[in-house]
Amino acid sequence: MTPVPSYPRERGTLLTAWLVLMFFSNAWAIYRYVAIIVDWLQHNDVNWDRHGLAFSALIVLGVINVIAVFLLWRWRIAGLYVFIGVSLIVFVLNLILGIPLFTALVGLVGMAILFALVNPKRDMFY
Repeated sequence: MTPVPSYPRERGTLLTAWLVLMFFSNAWAIYRYVAIIVDWLQHNDVNWDRHGLAFSALIVLGVINVIAVFLLWRWRIAGLYVFIGVSLIVFVLNLILGIPLFTALVGLVGMAILFALVNPKRDMFY
């Protein structure tokens, strides 16, 4: 395990704002996926049979993303790796669900922004 830096760490405005946005957007996505699944189940919708497992997986991946944000907030570099892994899994899942390639690629922009914000401060993470 890498030792904790002895100098004061400053997250910076952009990284702080991005982490807060990531937290709330993932929490909102989890809520929406749950609402969609509940609606499907209440109406015996055929979409549940086709996409139920995928949407359930998106809920779990959203929860993992919230955990990754918490890890990043606590200066753990593992949060970045978790977020990158989840983003790649969601990318593949979106393609399986029939999301157009360009739209699925746009979903990776958040990962790129996070990497760009964390990388210059990488030595502050452990």
